[in-house]
Amino acid sequence: MSATCVFTPVVVDMAWPVLSATIASAMTALGYQVAASAAVEETVAAANTVELTVQQSQGFEESLGDQETLTVKKNALTLVFRKGADGRLKICATGDGLSDSELSAAGTEAMNAFLQSYVREKVAGELKKRGFALTEEKLSDGTIHLQAKKWG
Repeated sequence: MSATCVFTPVVVDMAWPVLSATIASAMTALGYQVAASAAVEETVAAANTVELTVQQSQGFEESLGDQETLTVKKNALTLVFRKGADGRLKICATGDGLSDSELSAAGTEAMNAFLQSYVREKVAGELKKRGFALTEEKLSDGTIHLQAKKWG
C-alpha cells in the first residue's frame, strides 16, 4: 500500500540559527555564496532592488531581531533575507544591470528553494522521530520524493 502527500508549507516562528542554516543550505545548492552583510551594503544601496515576502511565513516578530540578516551572492545578484515590519520573512533581491523581472525571478527561485528545503527537513525530522526509515529521490525537475517505511 502507498500514499502520496503534497505539503503546503507554513514557516512559523523558529530561532535565527536554525532558519539561517536552512536558508544557507538551500542557497548554496543554487550556487550562491554566503557573504558578510557589511561587505555588500554599498552595493545594495547603489543597485536596482526588488523585495519579496515569503507569504507562508509568520510569527517571527519576537524570535528574529531587526539586525538579523543573511546575505548571499551569485555573480551580480545579491539576496538579503531578513524579517519585515509585518513579522514575515523578506527577500531583498539586488543587482546592478538586472531588470525588476530578473530580480523577481531570482527571488522567487530562492524563496521556492528555501521553502522546499524547510519542508523537507521538517517532514523528514518528524518521520524519523516516529521511527520511519526514509529514502530520498531528487528528480531532474527539482522535485523531491521521500519514501517512508515503518515495519511492525
